[in-house]
Amino acid sequence: MNDFSNYQITDGARFRTVGDEGVFVLLGSSEVLVINGSAAVAVDALKRGRSPVNAVVESFAIDIETARADLAQLFTQLVEAGALTSA
Repeated sequence: MNDFSNYQITDGARFRTVGDEGVFVLLGSSEVLVINGSAAVAVDALKRGRSPVNAVVESFAIDIETARADLAQLFTQLVEAGALTSA
């Protein structure tokens, strides 16, 4: 069962919630990544040391299996972009 606790925001990235979206600034490349509201809820939970899966399930009408599958895909993309890292 993956709770995604092994992920963290990279040292070279900054994350903020702006309105209903999330924004990553990748310091090394000056690139900006904008993520939707459900992704922002997950990343904000991760940043605060909470379970991203639980945060998404509690905030949206989604079952836990779907949340895990969606977050696995999202976090893989954010690792590839240089916004997140996994231990």
